[in-house]
Amino acid sequence: MLAIEPRVVWDAGCQLGTGPVWLAEAQMLLFCDTHTGRILSFDPAAGAGPGLEVGGKPSFIFPTTDGRLLFGSERALNILHGDGSITVEARIETLARNRTNDATVDSLGRLWFGVCDDLASAPSGTQFRYNDGRMIPVVFDIMTPSGPAVSDDRRTYYHVDTANRLIDRFEITAAGALSNRRSFLSFGANDGYPSGIVLDSEGCIWVTMWEGGSVRRYSPAGELLLRIDLPCTRVTRIAFGGPNLMTAYVTTARVGLGDDQLAAQPQAGALFAFDAPVAGRATPAIKLGHGDLGLIEDEDH
Repeated sequence: MLAIEPRVVWDAGCQLGTGPVWLAEAQMLLFCDTHTGRILSFDPAAGAGPGLEVGGKPSFIFPTTDGRLLFGSERALNILHGDGSITVEARIETLARNRTNDATVDSLGRLWFGVCDDLASAPSGTQFRYNDGRMIPVVFDIMTPSGPAVSDDRRTYYHVDTANRLIDRFEITAAGALSNRRSFLSFGANDGYPSGIVLDSEGCIWVTMWEGGSVRRYSPAGELLLRIDLPCTRVTRIAFGGPNLMTAYVTTARVGLGDDQLAAQPQAGALFAFDAPVAGRATPAIKLGHGDLGLIEDEDH
């Protein structure tokens, strides 16, 4: 395997850094610090940018096709306008104990995201698909739904069940309904917990390991191709950026670590980067409103 050395590009001290996304036009990275209610920015040329206090528990952020930003926090999808104001795009029907977690956008501009049990003690979470002004639950009764990822051809959906150390694959219909659930990867106790996932330009899947201190790359057949170890255990999400999408950015967390653990891993909560052996994929913008994406209502579930 290749020997790749991750580097700290910003010692941000995030309690729960997550949700990184590369903005190609601005050539900068956005990500969230969920437990401090902040959205942060990083410019590879200029370094750390200004953060924005949005309150709540933001967990992901993406551009929209109309030039705004949409972020998930607690039990709502919110629009961040250019003047810094925030409006609610949609409320999420879920339990009060739940909050948004990970998300992705497919090539049609549909948002796929999960809500998790914020206490991590009950299977009260759900995965949703949001498009055409409609919010459709697609995976149910999961304590910590993470990932997700959608293939370029929109035929395969990857879902992470973090608590049970599983990654499953589904088939996606033209309407966006999921079917034919199959096991893709399972992990042992010594591996940690799979968390964020992203697909690269070759269709391989990159997995960040919470309590596993690593990022791993797997082939579409589930073969381990690469493992990159980080100097902290709570690795959360990965995103590809840079002019050629050849730089991998990795968020981490320090929440829940004791004093001895923090002393042993002082870079917990930092933003890391490494030079990837292959390019990533550009993140599509979210298409809001009623875009007539060809949904067949009977296939929704």
